[in-house]
Amino acid sequence: MTMLVLFPVIIPITFTIGYFEERQKRKIAERFSCTKCGNILGAISIDLADAEQHKFMQRLLHENPGIRIRPATRTVYAICSNCKTKFTYLKEDMLFDIASDNSPIE
Repeated sequence: MTMLVLFPVIIPITFTIGYFEERQKRKIAERFSCTKCGNILGAISIDLADAEQHKFMQRLLHENPGIRIRPATRTVYAICSNCKTKFTYLKEDMLFDIASDNSPIE
């Protein structure tokens, strides 16, 4: 019963928190320079990482038809548009760091 009452409050709060976290990440990317080439990451780097994650999930769904796949743990949150270095986002420190998976973009 309690969840039923709180449900209309929890959902908007969840979306609001997600929106502000995404905005904060984009602001940090606008000030962060790539550790390899010195290029400012910017919002385009986050868009590149989002597109790569989407392609990855689509490939998983295509290779495993009929199977429900939970979203994989995301490790790449930004990709340098100049040198294609992949970065992970450290939320607690509010900065980007080179991702352990730095395989080339397909």
